[in-house]
Amino acid sequence: LPVVFLSVSAVVDRGIVADMLSSGNNFTGIETNDTQLTEKRLELITRMMPEAETVMMFRDATITPSVRSAEVAQAIAPDLGLSLQIIDETGLAGIDVVLDALEPGVVDVILLSPNAPLMQGVADIIYPWAAAQKIPIFGYDRSQLADGAAATYAGGRYLNGRQAARLVQKVLDGTSPAEIPIETPRELEFVLNQTVVEQIG
Repeated sequence: LPVVFLSVSAVVDRGIVADMLSSGNNFTGIETNDTQLTEKRLELITRMMPEAETVMMFRDATITPSVRSAEVAQAIAPDLGLSLQIIDETGLAGIDVVLDALEPGVVDVILLSPNAPLMQGVADIIYPWAAAQKIPIFGYDRSQLADGAAATYAGGRYLNGRQAARLVQKVLDGTSPAEIPIETPRELEFVLNQTVVEQIG
């Protein structure tokens, strides 16, 4: 059965497909490219908040996109004049304790990376804590703006859907998914949450 995926991260690293040019199986679709976009998100943080010095990220060793995003951030942050504070965690257990133990003023901005278990509770734990501390959160999906992210930079789900529709048509025309290269978002959106930005000051 042919499969066209809409928004999946780190498809090669996770073994979902063999290669971006040929999946080697019955999959094709849109790779969100979130790992590599970590570099651009850090660059945007320095433009939005030139006074920012320390960026906090959450890393789950069991989730490949989370690990890879942290690796990219560690490689590029020094060149941007940023230091990283990486919180290693698995799921939501103890996140509130970790956050409450942080000294005020230690973190200037939080950069989110793909981490489905953590995102399940981000609205209840991380966003309220960050709002109370007046720490902006930079997300990787536009939907996170509604939860309280100050900004996001990513391919839009609607735009990705239109792009994936072309791949679906190729499959319907008889092309094997293995012969259709995996694509990354053709259009990327940088979106500010003006309400949150004004609240943070």
